[in-house]
Amino acid sequence: MSHVRQQIRDAVQTLLTDAVTDVDDRVYINRVYNIASTKLPLITVSAGSETSSVVTMSTLTVDRSLEILVDVYADATSLLDDTIDDLCSEVEQLMGDDQTLGGLTKECILISTNLNLSSDAETPIGVARLNYRVKYIAAITDVETPL
Repeated sequence: MSHVRQQIRDAVQTLLTDAVTDVDDRVYINRVYNIASTKLPLITVSAGSETSSVVTMSTLTVDRSLEILVDVYADATSLLDDTIDDLCSEVEQLMGDDQTLGGLTKECILISTNLNLSSDAETPIGVARLNYRVKYIAAITDVETPL
């Protein structure tokens, strides 16, 4: 078994893989990914910061709030804005349709979107970062089982 945080990243990857038009299986769980323009568009999924607070003292149950970052990459062409918006629309719809990620979480809500240009690839690319707040509960003594 793995930490619930890892299970959540894996669930987002599974949800988006083969479901987002033109991305196919190019959904990666990785903070750093070497981006080749021939592989665009693509999506990366990573965890950001996480906060926690005790919910129940007797059982040491912890309420956690995790940032899940979904980065959507596309070629910086004349249609970049439309391409990014189309891909984001699909991601947002898929994430909205399964806000518990198969029962792992209590909620998964989009809290911000940042649009940028990047020179991290062979040619300029557009990047949209979708920042989701994911709430889940786990016991301090068992961080591998969501409650």
